Amino acid sequence: MVFDLGISLADAASGALAMTLLGVEYGLLALAVGALTGRRTTAIGVSAAAAAAAYVVYAAGLILPRFESWQPYSPIHQAFHDGPLGAGLQLSYLWLLAGSALLVAIALPSLDGRDISTAHGG
Repeated sequence: MVFDLGISLADAASGALAMTLLGVEYGLLALAVGALTGRRTTAIGVSAAAAAAAYVVYAAGLILPRFESWQPYSPIHQAFHDGPLGAGLQLSYLWLLAGSALLVAIALPSLDGRDISTAHGG
């Protein structure tokens, strides 16, 4: 038990892993958009909008039955569909890893041609 909260170390670790995978996926989305556009604000905006849209899809599916079928497409649902703590290692975590790998594959060719070694605005 961690801090006598009734949460085992394994359950806390699985919740931390879910949050980490979710954060990495949206961080890599920002990297890919930034690599493709070269614009920091666009990268942040697209990533934030995607995270907000994923949450709306997830929350709408919890409240409105007609949106339930959309939930599996939300990375937030993939991370938390059995609860953020105590769900153990979920197979849906592989979708988060696959999405992250795809975003890296999109970003790498664009980063190859960018000069990221020089300071800007100095």
